[in-house]
Amino acid sequence: MSGPQYMGPEARDPRLRRPQAALYPQAAPLGPVGPVGPVAPARTGPTTVRRRRRDDIAKYALTALGALGLAGLLRLISATADEGASLTEAVILALIPLFVVLLTVWWIDRWEPEPPSVLLTAFLWGAGVSTVVSLVVNTTASIAVANATGLIDSGELVSTVVSAPIIEETTKGLGVLIIFLVWRRCFNGAVDGIVYAAVVAAGFAFAENILYFVRY
Repeated sequence: MSGPQYMGPEARDPRLRRPQAALYPQAAPLGPVGPVGPVAPARTGPTTVRRRRRDDIAKYALTALGALGLAGLLRLISATADEGASLTEAVILALIPLFVVLLTVWWIDRWEPEPPSVLLTAFLWGAGVSTVVSLVVNTTASIAVANATGLIDSGELVSTVVSAPIIEETTKGLGVLIIFLVWRRCFNGAVDGIVYAAVVAAGFAFAENILYFVRY
């Protein structure tokens, strides 16, 4: 027979007994670790889905509006071009300064690039919306002043000095404001505003240069 065995306090008192899993707990799998601990995975809720759908609709609508405006402007320029002027050559010449501006914008924005689709929307807003609105308003102002004064030079002066600066800068600024309101998540600082404003202005200058190269 074996001698008396030692019985610890756990054997004598069942309340002191702990399950084996409690003695050797299994480590839970770790997820992505943030600054203060594991980060819960992002959840896509109905609000996020609706916001993305709204952003996509706005992007497609503004891009289509700008593309239609630019196409209409190019057609108008081609129809009213002087004899011997080439629209193709004017577009090629206008691409040279555009390339320089966009290269500079890319260098400024290289550390935190903006979404290409939003940059395209900004460019088409400047090239196809700002230019068309400015052209219509400036021409209307010039004709109205010329008819009121009987002087063509007065109409051109008002269009160049008064109407053009106000309307052109307002429409370009409106494009940046719309982008800020619709894609606010893309704005992380003043540099982002500079980038979008530069792209809108580059689009406007591109279309305006085509008009100048064809006429002169």
